[in-house]
Amino acid sequence: MTTPTMNANAIAFPVPPPNDDDPVEIRDFTIRTKKIRFRIDDDVFEAKALLGLPMLQDLVQTSKTMGELMRSERYDAFFDLFDKLLYPESARRFRERGTSTGEDAIDLRRQLIPIMYYLLEKYGLRPTQPSSDSSTGSPSGDGGTSSTGGSSDVVSTSTPSPHTVSLT
Repeated sequence: MTTPTMNANAIAFPVPPPNDDDPVEIRDFTIRTKKIRFRIDDDVFEAKALLGLPMLQDLVQTSKTMGELMRSERYDAFFDLFDKLLYPESARRFRERGTSTGEDAIDLRRQLIPIMYYLLEKYGLRPTQPSSDSSTGSPSGDGGTSSTGGSSDVVSTSTPSPHTVSLT
């Protein structure tokens, strides 16, 4: 039996009852994420795999203004962002190392910026070209072929054997 239903013009029309034999399509928008981790020396840092819109906007804005932040020496903006992107223990250790003047310090140009680009890539927000180092707007580095290409180099600290090559 069908049940009459009213449409917008107040005309009754029959609506068939649901049929349990008809498959119902359910679209699944669940995001299965992998943990985002990166290493500096013996420290492994873990970033949040999913970011809400405000965090994505912060990440994009900081990456766009990276050159200006560096010129004006406003490095806290980087660490404020990493405080939000990383889980608390990772954020604490990252800031400690980032503000350190010792052997465990994070190098701004060779570590922090490549990490920022790595995270942009992981969040699907990779910039089309590297940020500028100069006020002329000229891109720095190798022309933008890979923002994280040099971040995983292995460098030997021992005397090279005939079978190893020094990358320095």
